Amino acid sequence: MTISIKEYLAPYLQETPDNWKADLLRNWRTVVGSLSEKMRLEKIESSLLIIGVYDPHWMQELFLLSRTIIRTINTYLGGSYIIDLRFRLVQKRHVKSFVLKHETFSARRNQMALTYEQQETLKIIKDQELQVLLKNFLHTCAHEYDKK
Repeated sequence: MTISIKEYLAPYLQETPDNWKADLLRNWRTVVGSLSEKMRLEKIESSLLIIGVYDPHWMQELFLLSRTIIRTINTYLGGSYIIDLRFRLVQKRHVKSFVLKHETFSARRNQMALTYEQQETLKIIKDQELQVLLKNFLHTCAHEYDKK
């Protein structure tokens, strides 16, 4: 039986009064607002937050705003959980999208054929939607492999 990561982590991320760290992680963008475009929460160590900043120019600005940021976070959490902030320069993460446009996929599907083994394996799966998703995934993998 398989379970999703969300289901697996649910007991650890339950909203309880003593689980303020999970609450802060879950709602970071809401808590810091538009500043979330300039920084991300890297680590929580007791009452210290390690914050990654994307631009060196913003490090000074955020340092000057640190008391306001601490006050905003503690107000959101309803207690004095955060005492200090540390900033470090980090690279902004770019999430690659693997969504194919329908017309692009249709053209690729006509160019690529699944092997006999792949087709037979897909037939075992009873869920039609999952079959289509896996077939699309195989085509995407083949296309990405061809690009190398």
